[in-house]
Amino acid sequence: MDKETFFQILPEFQEKGPVNVVKLAQRMNLGIYCSPMLNPAITGKLIRVKSEETKKFDKGAGWYLLMNRDRPAGVVKESIAYLIAKFVLTDLDGINLLSDSVRFRTKSIYTDPLESEINKLALEIILPDNLVKNEIEKGVYIHELPSLFKVDPSTLSAKFGYTVYPIDFWVNANKENEI
Repeated sequence: MDKETFFQILPEFQEKGPVNVVKLAQRMNLGIYCSPMLNPAITGKLIRVKSEETKKFDKGAGWYLLMNRDRPAGVVKESIAYLIAKFVLTDLDGINLLSDSVRFRTKSIYTDPLESEINKLALEIILPDNLVKNEIEKGVYIHELPSLFKVDPSTLSAKFGYTVYPIDFWVNANKENEI
């Protein structure tokens, strides 16, 4: 799917939250499959289907997302958005294994302009500014956004510079860590 077409269809998936990235990927003709990964740090991979026998996985685009089923759902959602953004913004000619999502939100966003653009688009896919603004205007607190949009709490840090800590961080803090 070309960039122009993607940006035409994206708003229909962002009419209300949470954004369903699986349906978005399917609309883009990307197959999505879950499997355990040998490297637990990898949440997903974007792979081109290249042989006739593996075409059974092909949904039309010649690419599919292989996601690590052992990672938390919010992390997988974020990685699907990242891989969709990478698929849309990268020149795919001659590439078979495009990337794995272990690079998401790494220092490469500061050194690689394309990687920075991919990260911004991925975050906008799953936390669209217009939906976040609407929720805040309705009185939703920012720390409620991860559960509302079904994303990992660390996503807020990447998008807004706001960190949501689990309650046990504060309850189980020892005296040296008290604020």
